[in-house]
Amino acid sequence: PNITAVSLHPGGVVTDVWRGVPLLGDRGVVGAIARTAARLVWKTSTEGALTSIHCALEPVKRGAFYADESEAPKGKVAKDVAMEQLVMDWVFARIAADGQSLTLP
Repeated sequence: PNITAVSLHPGGVVTDVWRGVPLLGDRGVVGAIARTAARLVWKTSTEGALTSIHCALEPVKRGAFYADESEAPKGKVAKDVAMEQLVMDWVFARIAADGQSLTLP
């Protein structure tokens, strides 16, 4: 199979997952104010899904980071070559432990 791995951030998304978070989950006046503010700057669940959909359906660059439906700059940790090797070694070890193998192009 042809698999392309990317990372993405959907952005801040207003969903019920926040109901247990202090302030946003608070059912009082403070919670209402916090939820209203979040709705003004955060995305709806549909808007939050758009970057995932973009990465699934559009041509993307292997190993790239995506936000707001386009490629975005990587953070400092994502540019750390030693960390990348550590993660890849761990992934290949898990795959091998399952009796499988993987070859990168």
